Amino acid sequence: MAATVGPHGFLRQQSATMDRRDSRDLLPGITCPTFVIHGAEDRLIHPDAGRETAAAVPTSTLSIVEQAGPFLFLERPDAAIAAADVRG
Repeated sequence: MAATVGPHGFLRQQSATMDRRDSRDLLPGITCPTFVIHGAEDRLIHPDAGRETAAAVPTSTLSIVEQAGPFLFLERPDAAIAAADVRG
């Protein structure tokens, strides 16, 4: 994905992400059903961040996908899809 936008575009995207305002204070106001899915082996964003997000959203469901990192839908698509199927 980074190769598609090129090195300069990738750096701009990363800078925009890192410099944006922290909006975690808005999470408790989310009232629609929300699903948080995270790779257990994500070394870029620790799974605790997913847990924190899920804990802050009153209507959330959390799923941690084992043996997956930051690109879990590419790394373990079947497991990610199964985890995201909250219908049950």
